[in-house]
Amino acid sequence: MRIGNTILIIFIIGLFLGVGIPPNILTYHLKADLTDDLIGYWDFDSIYYNELKWYTYDKSENSYDGQLKPTSRLIGPQLVNGKVHKAIQFEDENEYVSIDSSRFDDHIDTYFRIECWIYWKGSSTDGIIFDARDYDTYGIEGSGRGFVFFINTKNSLTMRLLNTVGSNICVSQSNIPLNQWTHVIAEYHYENQCINLFINHKLDATNTINNSYLDTNVDPVIGNNRFAPEDGKWKAFYGVIDELKIYKSGEVNQPPYSPSNPSPQHGNSSVEMNDIYLEWEGGDPNSKDTVKYDIYLDISNPPKLLATGIYSSNYHINQLQPNTTYFWRVIAKDSVNESMGESLWEFTTKSLMNNNPPEQPVLNGPEKGKRKNNLEFTIIGTDPEKDSLQFIIDWGDGSIDGTEYVSSGNPYELSHNWKKEGGYTIQYYSVDSYYNITNLTSIIKYYNISIGIEIEDIGYVLDMDDDGIFDTFHNDQSGIENSIKMIKKDLYELDIDNDSIVDHLYSSSTDILESIVEKESINMLWFSSIVLMIIVFVFSLIILYLKGRKNKQNETIHKDTSIVVNGNSTIQKCCVCLGRMKGGYSVVKCHCGNLFHKSCIERIGKCPNCSRVYTKVENEKE
Repeated sequence: MRIGNTILIIFIIGLFLGVGIPPNILTYHLKADLTDDLIGYWDFDSIYYNELKWYTYDKSENSYDGQLKPTSRLIGPQLVNGKVHKAIQFEDENEYVSIDSSRFDDHIDTYFRIECWIYWKGSSTDGIIFDARDYDTYGIEGSGRGFVFFINTKNSLTMRLLNTVGSNICVSQSNIPLNQWTHVIAEYHYENQCINLFINHKLDATNTINNSYLDTNVDPVIGNNRFAPEDGKWKAFYGVIDELKIYKSGEVNQPPYSPSNPSPQHGNSSVEMNDIYLEWEGGDPNSKDTVKYDIYLDISNPPKLLATGIYSSNYHINQLQPNTTYFWRVIAKDSVNESMGESLWEFTTKSLMNNNPPEQPVLNGPEKGKRKNNLEFTIIGTDPEKDSLQFIIDWGDGSIDGTEYVSSGNPYELSHNWKKEGGYTIQYYSVDSYYNITNLTSIIKYYNISIGIEIEDIGYVLDMDDDGIFDTFHNDQSGIENSIKMIKKDLYELDIDNDSIVDHLYSSSTDILESIVEKESINMLWFSSIVLMIIVFVFSLIILYLKGRKNKQNETIHKDTSIVVNGNSTIQKCCVCLGRMKGGYSVVKCHCGNLFHKSCIERIGKCPNCSRVYTKVENEKE
């Protein structure tokens, strides 16, 4: 009964102290979403109770949980507010955390890294952060295995790598500050033959090594000397440890280089007001890291943010005030948001006094062109003081362009297209970096251009005198131009092949081009067809006429002369009765040559061979 009450009292005290809850009652172990490179990760955010012992979680996948010693929650290491959530605090010389694994460093080959946040309160002895030695004649070369990571009595961060043939030690150049959070890293890199120490992510010290890592067969300790109390040398870490991690591979992230070597140089008093590039040197010691820059610029100190997230080490600015001092700085940030850049620079712009306006610029380009087609131009200007120049161009169609600033005497290429045909006057002038345009009307220049309508892929028509009527045709293939004539509203005659013969008609209202040659050929074909049809028709009429006339003539013969009387025929047979023709009988002879007795032909009335009708001739003789 007394044992049960004791356990209940300990549990209630644990709830009030907020030191953790047994996992089989109210909590469970959450694995961190971490890289496979982790050997161990102790965040000290919570502890748990198991078999009368208190433990802190290892949130790597290796489950190297640490046992808090002494085991009593009233006198052992305590959880307090840390750098990130909770942390482990050591106040007595015999307090530490023992890692329940003698094989944790089996993962280590040619590289490992240990890092954590510490809140160091100071001590007259070494303050051990992590002790992974299996044996050591402390301070004597040539003994032991493993490593120990600690703060020495001079408050210097120290990493000692042990080996049976010797040991290597690396000591920081900077001291660990008291009573404030500091991030510390020790890195063993066999391939690079070095041990590196980092304080607050900055490389503080490095030392050459001459031996490889030899793993141990012991349980490492957090916060104290793992040989105590046997050797009687407690070396407690008097302070707080948070987010302790050990990696078997990877790279220490270092902050980017602090921007330096500014341009304009610090203190420069004759800086241009336009076309200025703020430039600096930057970068990052981690070759695979990406650096972005935030730029601050203002006429007051501290300067205000001008631009953020710039990947290049320069930034273009314009429209600064004359004779004015500007303050600026650049902050560099890497991919994990580590930042550097504390330097503040300043420069002063030039004065407007004794500055002359630029010379009149020259614009070169075509004098004619098609609508909706980009036309290329080049503009160039000079300035007496060699100031940078900006060119202002009014294209005459309602659009105005301003170029970027260019060096005096350097040409600048630009293009423009006009949406409508017609004549346009381009106005242009230049401005130096001091906005010196004291007499605008005297420096504006003019350039005239005619814009025409494109005709298919042949060329375009132009209104050269800008009277609303097209008067010129430009052939794109030959480059030849000739005059055109409007024969009626919006209809023009064109000589496209320039042979002085009109060969096309163009309608500007419908944008249709029609070939006259093809039209005449078609008209001639139609004319020839019609003439041929008329000839055939007339010829048919003549044939029909002649045939009708013959029929009419035949009909008259039937009536008048179809049979001829010949009374002397006595040698033939009658084609009707087949009797012989005898002398003294009247005989009738048809035009087809047949003979008949008169009495026979009168009886039948027509020739049985050709069907001619028999008609008695007035002078017919019996």
